[in-house]
Amino acid sequence: MIESADHVGFDCYSEDFNNCGGYSQLEYASWLYDSILDHQKIFLIAGSFLSNGFFKMQDIDKINLQLEQTFDLYNNYKNIASGIGIFSWESIDNSIIGAYNIPTLKNKIEELLK
Repeated sequence: MIESADHVGFDCYSEDFNNCGGYSQLEYASWLYDSILDHQKIFLIAGSFLSNGFFKMQDIDKINLQLEQTFDLYNNYKNIASGIGIFSWESIDNSIIGAYNIPTLKNKIEELLK
């Protein structure tokens, strides 16, 4: 852990909030929380894209649910979470399509940000 960092985080891109490399994102957040220093806060990063390549994210409903769960995590732990970043990336070859080109994902993000 970098002691001078004010914000620390992790990213995990999966359709299942509770199975990120075999562990729940809550478990990862707990491990991170156990490692942070008094002045540090956790910055949450939610994936919001479709991919049929390396990242297996093809079900919009599951991705929307994961976005909701990330926002719930933030709202329940604002004392240790500093914010949420939405990772919406798009590849040149269209194997990854970002939320800004998927109306249902874009709308879900806008709804959650209200």
